[in-house]
Amino acid sequence: MLRIWSKVTIVVGALMGTVPLFHVWEMYTVHSSKGQSLAGALFFEFGVITWLIYGLLRKDRIIMICNSIAVFFGFTYICAIIYYSS
Repeated sequence: MLRIWSKVTIVVGALMGTVPLFHVWEMYTVHSSKGQSLAGALFFEFGVITWLIYGLLRKDRIIMICNSIAVFFGFTYICAIIYYSS
């Protein structure tokens, strides 16, 4: 059961890390970051970087994979907020 749950956790964690892409897509379509919080995006990024470091220290593959994805897309989100700011 734990092996199955580990695989489910990887998929769900990886999908959760892509959530910022919905915001990036919205900013791309309207060419504005109005309504987006840079502070919130930075806090999100800080949180996933913290979890990534934790996963690295524990050598936990699931935590490392999911949070690596989240760090990448969180950085993309931050860049989009800055690029589309008015």
